[in-house]
Amino acid sequence: MDILYGLPMESIKRVSPNSVDLKIWLKAPMLIFVSCAAMTSSLSELLMKVLGCILKDAEEPTDYLWLLFFIPCLLYTASRTLIYVNYGIKYYDQMEVMPIYQTNLLLHNIMVGMLCLNELKFYTWYMTGGICLSTVFCAIGIRVLLLKNKGKRASISLDFSSEDELTGDVEFNKVAGIEGTFEKLPRKGSATTEALESLESAE
Repeated sequence: MDILYGLPMESIKRVSPNSVDLKIWLKAPMLIFVSCAAMTSSLSELLMKVLGCILKDAEEPTDYLWLLFFIPCLLYTASRTLIYVNYGIKYYDQMEVMPIYQTNLLLHNIMVGMLCLNELKFYTWYMTGGICLSTVFCAIGIRVLLLKNKGKRASISLDFSSEDELTGDVEFNKVAGIEGTFEKLPRKGSATTEALESLESAE
């Protein structure tokens, strides 16, 4: 996955045309990770508000027994948020993960407040339209960041036809994340390979 994610689409078409479809769907897990992280984080904030209400408005000692249910739920959702975010950063670029996560978190917080805390009655149509317009602007900003990051990766060209095969192998290994593995292996048909064959025949 790291190799496909790091290589530009042009290089994948040249190396493995069958992997083009896989490259297209490679970011689907990232969207799942950040969406789940935003959802669990919003639930954590909701649970913290519930705990605050219990501590503030409890009238009977038995009311505090609800803490035994909500505190483990809060700890679980908070831990899952960290896990999902770390998975996203581990397998994908942080510049792509965090903007999507922050936008999802904002939207999930608003939705949780509207649906679970009945905050919808405080919103006017103008406020709701402003939220929708802000979401569109966030999506446009994320798209711009993704295009810039894609252009940065595409700027790393892999010249497989170059006679300086060591330089090409170093660039390939840097993109693929396996630097230092095959740097000294010449490609078949290159100038270095022909020189080695000439030396072997001379011996």
